[in-house]
Amino acid sequence: MSTPDNTDNTPNVDQPVPPMPQQPVPPMGPEAVAQPGYAPQQIYVGAPEGQYPQGYVPQVTQPNAVTVSLKAVPRTLGHIWHGRTGQLFATISEHRMFGWVIVGLYALSAAFVIATSFARSVAGNFSARSMDDLIYRIGSQYHYNSYFSMTFGEWLSVFIVLAIISLVSAILRAIAILLTLKIRGISVTLSRSVTLYTVSLLPVLLILPFALLVTLLPTSGFSIFLTLIVGLFSIATAMIGEFLLYVGVNREGRMAKSPVIPYVWLTIAWAVVSLILNVLILSSF
Repeated sequence: MSTPDNTDNTPNVDQPVPPMPQQPVPPMGPEAVAQPGYAPQQIYVGAPEGQYPQGYVPQVTQPNAVTVSLKAVPRTLGHIWHGRTGQLFATISEHRMFGWVIVGLYALSAAFVIATSFARSVAGNFSARSMDDLIYRIGSQYHYNSYFSMTFGEWLSVFIVLAIISLVSAILRAIAILLTLKIRGISVTLSRSVTLYTVSLLPVLLILPFALLVTLLPTSGFSIFLTLIVGLFSIATAMIGEFLLYVGVNREGRMAKSPVIPYVWLTIAWAVVSLILNVLILSSF
């Protein structure tokens, strides 16, 4: 009995199988580049460096100059407290706008404290239109019937004028520093002079909040005692600032002669001009 021939139906194991077409595999990692047959996915902002699409320029946000300068204030006060003079001047020189920011902060803070102290005292009665009016109000119960001796509008006008006076006075001092260095053969910009001047303002800024607190206290023996304490600390901070300023001027460049003589005379000239400016403007109220 013959068996059927199945040789035609049996696959030949030696016959090669045609390869299956492969789909393109997306490349992975930093080496992901465009390859034939594959469209790379769009890379969004925030991708690692080197993976931005061609023609895309990432935008770098610059830090705010005012914020950066204000954040550096605690470091500068720490340098002053620990006697790190070299690090102090290095810190204030790191930021281009540091000097102007601190001068502006000082002008606003000092004007706020002084205007508030005027409003809390008899001398702050700028609403008097004549000497007789002022004497009448001092002798009357005007000041004892209210916490402040000014209206808000009067206080605001005094605050604005004092802020302008403080700013002009600071710029005049910076000009005096610039002239001191120029006399000794060192040329600097006004911005650099303002930056140097900030070392004398930083200690004063530290005492202003305490001065404001004492100003807001009700008048009593204790508040008078605190006023004396704040006054003594104000003198100390002013002296520290003045010494630091001279150190900064002296180390600004190599000088053939000491800058002490022009520094003293120009400081006296600045004080006289500032005093005259204050008297003329405040007496106009």
